[in-house]
Amino acid sequence: MESFNLIFISPWQNSQVVSQNFNIIRDELSYCSKIANESIINKFLNQDEIIRYSDIIRYKNQIPISLGIISIMTYLKSNGIETSYIHMENEKQKYKSAKGWLNDSVKDIVERYKPAMICIGSTTNETNRAIQLCRLIKAQFPKIIIVVGGNHATHRPEDFLHDGLADIIVIGEGEKPMLSIYDRAKKKQGFDNIDGTASIKNGVITKHSPSVGIDLETISPPDFSLIDDNLVKKGILYTMFSRGCVNQCVYCSEKSSNNKGVKFYNVKKFIETLTYITDIIKWRFVHLADSNFLANEKKVIQFCDELEESGINALFSINVRPDLSKIIKKETIIRLRKLGFIEFLIGSESGCDRVLQHNKRNHTVKDLYNTLNLLKECQIPYVSTYWIVGLPSASIESELRTLSVMKELFDTDLIYYGSSKPYIPLPGTLPFNNPMQWDIEIKSYDWDLYDRYSLPLPYVHNNLSHYEIESLVLLMQSIQVAAFQRRSKSKKYDIVSLKDKLIGSYEQGHYL
Repeated sequence: MESFNLIFISPWQNSQVVSQNFNIIRDELSYCSKIANESIINKFLNQDEIIRYSDIIRYKNQIPISLGIISIMTYLKSNGIETSYIHMENEKQKYKSAKGWLNDSVKDIVERYKPAMICIGSTTNETNRAIQLCRLIKAQFPKIIIVVGGNHATHRPEDFLHDGLADIIVIGEGEKPMLSIYDRAKKKQGFDNIDGTASIKNGVITKHSPSVGIDLETISPPDFSLIDDNLVKKGILYTMFSRGCVNQCVYCSEKSSNNKGVKFYNVKKFIETLTYITDIIKWRFVHLADSNFLANEKKVIQFCDELEESGINALFSINVRPDLSKIIKKETIIRLRKLGFIEFLIGSESGCDRVLQHNKRNHTVKDLYNTLNLLKECQIPYVSTYWIVGLPSASIESELRTLSVMKELFDTDLIYYGSSKPYIPLPGTLPFNNPMQWDIEIKSYDWDLYDRYSLPLPYVHNNLSHYEIESLVLLMQSIQVAAFQRRSKSKKYDIVSLKDKLIGSYEQGHYL
């Protein structure tokens, strides 16, 4: 029988256009965090491991492995289909970014794997690179079937279908649609009416049963043995116990991509995945990337029971809600702490209740304080907050309130880290679909600008200028640097030289 090889590809990473001052402040933060962190993390890790995990910006030089792609590959493997995964950043590094590396790399990949089908997954800010890949493959190897998936393609299939760059788009969760696409393609049948896909006919795009999903309890969690060893060594590895979110935050596209609520993997199977990550791959600090790991206390307790019985010796990082204190008992958090859960990441977003309410966050600033005090009582060593500057309805007054809250949290040692990024209106969200109703005007569909570090911003905020948003981000980062300088009792730059360096960056030009 003729072979029908299938490969998955993630786009390469792009240089981010940021303020020079951002890099200066980030450099100082990285330096101080390594020093401040050692006194905490040496209680959990040996000296070699501390080097890997002590920098608060610990993943900055690693390749982000697509958990969605690995999940689909795992499902296909359970149905007898062997696949391969290529991350183009890894390919780029092999060619040392030489001129023409992309063209040479694609030719080499096709020769090496001889694929009949290539599946490309990308986020919104990777879309331009995904389009470039599609165009290159179609031009040189027109017989290869191209499938595109991911959050951006789910909400904007037209970006790949109108120019004939993709043969079919996967919408939402990709396991079942990819199995159907593979079966149809192998039998040389058409792609009409496959649930969970979008296709184009006579210039008209149709989404076929876009709400199709999968029962996680019946399938295996992502199988990381499917990743090439070389890529594993360079990659950022994380996993998830659940998918989905019950919240309605207006700026988040997850709810519109997966509207089936929260669902969980089988606990025993998930523990097997953690055993592989910690025992075979030797990752000692594992991020569980669920939107809210503690969304279901009953499931959390089942997880704790199995984790305790497994004897896994690892540390864990999780995302939680600011209103955690309302939904999880203190004894459950204490138990998690004893089992190695030492980092709790909280999407605080704003220090202004009016902005939180407008963006349907369903929590208050008081809820955040209550949760942070609870986590301090439970002796969680790393409690970190994330803030979004320039949310719909935000103003100078609301952002200054957020700055005040953030500074107080650092001054009282309620938080360890407090990252801030500009707001980006992502496809699939209410502000992107109806911008004028949400205080913004979208000015650019250059998807490279839809990264939460890149400048300039792709939209105009009715209440805040680009420069005000950037300045507020830098102010928040400066508050954070000051806290780490205090903790580390060490400064790479003294106050005078740091000030001179910042002023010098403006004299040299505002943007890199």
